[in-house]
Amino acid sequence: FLLAVGFAVCASAAVDQCKPIGWATRSGRTSTPFEVTGGGNAAPITVTTLADLQKYAKDSSPRVIYIDGTLGSGWNGKSGDRVDITGSNKTIIGLRPGTELKAVVYIKKASNIILRNIVIKGPGSNADQAWDNFNIENAQNIWVDHCEFWDGQDGNADVVKGADNVTFTWCKFGYTRKSNHNLSNLIASSDDEPASVGKLNITFMFNWWVAANQRKPRCRYGNVHVINNLYTGNSSITAGTAVLGVSAGVQCHVRTEKNVFIDENDPIYNGNNTDGSGGNEVIDNIFTNCSGNTKGQGTSFTPPYDYSFALPANQ
Repeated sequence: FLLAVGFAVCASAAVDQCKPIGWATRSGRTSTPFEVTGGGNAAPITVTTLADLQKYAKDSSPRVIYIDGTLGSGWNGKSGDRVDITGSNKTIIGLRPGTELKAVVYIKKASNIILRNIVIKGPGSNADQAWDNFNIENAQNIWVDHCEFWDGQDGNADVVKGADNVTFTWCKFGYTRKSNHNLSNLIASSDDEPASVGKLNITFMFNWWVAANQRKPRCRYGNVHVINNLYTGNSSITAGTAVLGVSAGVQCHVRTEKNVFIDENDPIYNGNNTDGSGGNEVIDNIFTNCSGNTKGQGTSFTPPYDYSFALPANQ
């Protein structure tokens, strides 16, 4: 059945799910192609310990790394397990369905990275607000595919401080426990982040946000394409807190296109565009049982990559 569904999706969307798409496939804010290969044809290595995963993720050689089993012991505050991906040209793939990392993943000063088939579950958001489940900082050409990010302490998956050309496809970002800090995806960490000017170009396509309060995403500086995603609210988790959806802030331009929002409050939030330098163009979305704002503000951009395979929202 799943195989048949996969064929049906590929047939209707006409997209090869084994290839990166979106901003990850471009150089900077241009139409110049960049081939995201990760570790390329390097001989695959299978790791069964967090120490080995860290060793190969930091070295200078191209690597194709398969993760076999659940690795790591978790974290809380700034204590616990963390994987730093600081070496370029890496492909890191969960070998089996549901492969879980009980560790924060941090990509910094690296390029040409592919991360696929990984589940990261945080300790839940709390007063520490220290680590995100996943963070990309000052890194380029990153493709994150078929991953899940749950219950991040500060956030689920952030892209900050000069990172650029990132694509998230077929991922889930969600929360399972009630908190007023269930904030999912932050693009740029402040209104004063010079390293991010002209960068933070990110595509979110075919993803699912589940019961997140805010930051779906909340961005500054970047050209962010939010297309063919699903948003579902859950009042048992978000009730009593401010629930905000896609939000463009300082110098950020978002193209929110052909998404479906169900049971969401303020699915489009314009309150962070405080100086009017950002914009959120809202195109052909479906809002079902949503309250609050659904209208855009200002203009966005024309993506310099092909996405003709995108589906109408009603499909």
